[in-house]
Parts: sequence; structure tokens; C-alpha cells
Amino acid sequence: MSRKTLIIVPGFLTEPHSLARQEQDSALSCLDPSAVLDRRAWSVVMNQLCHESVDIVSFHWASQSAIELLWSTLGPILSKAQHLSFDFLKSQLLKSAGDIHDAWTQARQECDAQVPNLHRLIVEKSSMSDVYVLGHSLGARLALKTLNHQMKSSQRLAYRLSAWAPAISQKDLDWSFLAQQHFVPEIAYSQADLVLKLIYPIVQSFRPSGHILDILSLVRSLLNQDDEKKAIGYIGPPHSIPRISQFSLNLSAQHVRHMTYLPTADYLFKSSHYLKDLLPSS
Repeated sequence: MSRKTLIIVPGFLTEPHSLARQEQDSALSCLDPSAVLDRRAWSVVMNQLCHESVDIVSFHWASQSAIELLWSTLGPILSKAQHLSFDFLKSQLLKSAGDIHDAWTQARQECDAQVPNLHRLIVEKSSMSDVYVLGHSLGARLALKTLNHQMKSSQRLAYRLSAWAPAISQKDLDWSFLAQQHFVPEIAYSQADLVLKLIYPIVQSFRPSGHILDILSLVRSLLNQDDEKKAIGYIGPPHSIPRISQFSLNLSAQHVRHMTYLPTADYLFKSSHYLKDLLPSS
């Protein structure tokens, strides 16, 4: 078996946190949902799945913990909710939504700034082994943008990329360029992914506010089943690039949603064009 390296690029808000179990073995069985939001769980799960000869490296870029962010923004409100007026409670909840939105924006900017660093890591590992990259959510965005970054680089690499639920829009990449790569990037996505629909509604203009029309607009975008108006490109590959579409996997039939990709990792690995190469021989 030739030497192989798997580089994991976890998603937004995956810093370890004190509320998650120190041993993340339960992530596969969903017994500990908080484990999905902790990058330690990703390393444990991938080590469980992959052949023992596979070198697994986690690329650390996220700067916050989801649990701690939610607790810092919502905890003080919830602890005093029974003593607050409805109007004040509503205003505080909307402020917290804005804080979380700002954290997302900051993380997306940090993600994009990490492209050269991930590229250097891939270059380093490619000199010693066959490289596989697995990115999830914003980590998948980072991985796809890094592959796209090679267009401007004098050192193009042939590595295999699997992007799970990439938080990225069509306009952020040269998809035609990606389709020409020796190893076409594959995308695992689900039309049931409401999280990405929330983050990337059509026209990408929504930000939480107190106006009822804004709230109704969000609800309408979440419930919209018109293929022409779905967040195409955010929860799946562009239809205009057939070669990438044929390398992609739609998990809608399995009702897989955004934060449950880690417990379904075994299924995704076996279904992947590339990641199945890392599994022990049956």
C-alpha cells in the first residue's frame, strides 16, 4: 500500500471546549452531539475509519468554540429570561443573532486568509505521499479555494479533495478550472441542509433584524422548493459543470443535515470516489 496522507480541514467553530467529552469516540454513534462541534472528534473518527498506514493531519484554523460562543451570547439572556420583558428579550436575542453573524463573517475572512498556509501544507505532504484532503463546511470552502489557488501558483499538485457541505457560493470559485483538474473535487451535500440555506439565502443579503418582513423573507427562502430558486452552489455543485456534478454525492435521500456528517462518515467514505482508498481492505 503506497503511503497516503489525509489532511482534515474542520468547519467553523470547532475549537475544543470543556463541555465535550475528552474522549470523542461517541461522535460516530451520535451519543455525544457536542462532539461533532469539536475538531478532536474528527481526528478520532478518521483514525478509526482509515487504514493504520494512513497519516492523518488536522489543519487547525478555526478560532472559536461553537458551544462557548453560543453560551457567551445566549447564556446570560436565558439565565434571566423569566425576569425580562418580552420586548427586551427579543432585542437581546436579535443582538445575539447579530453577534453570531459577526463571528461567522470573521471566521469566513480568517478561512480565506488561510489558503496559502493550507497550500504549503499540501505541498509539503505531497513530496512524501499521496495526499487526500477532506474539508467540512467552512473547512470545505478553504479546501476548494486552496485548490483554486493553484491556478495562480507555479506548483500545481495532483491531490484528491472531498468537500462536505462547502459553505461557498458559485461566484467564489472558477468551477471550470476545478473541473479540469486531474482529480476532480467531489462534493457531498444535501438538499435538506437548512444550515447552509440559513447562511447563504438567495442574494445573500439577509441579516437578522427585528423587522417582520425580514423574518418572513428568511422563512420563505428556507421553505422554497423551486429548483431555480434554491441556494444552488451553496449546498451542491453548480449544475453548469457536469464533470463536478457527476463526482458529487447528494445525501438528501438519507435526510442528512449539516451537523450530522461526522456520524455518517463511514457511509461517506465508502461512497466517495477518493476517500474509500483510505479504508482497510474488506
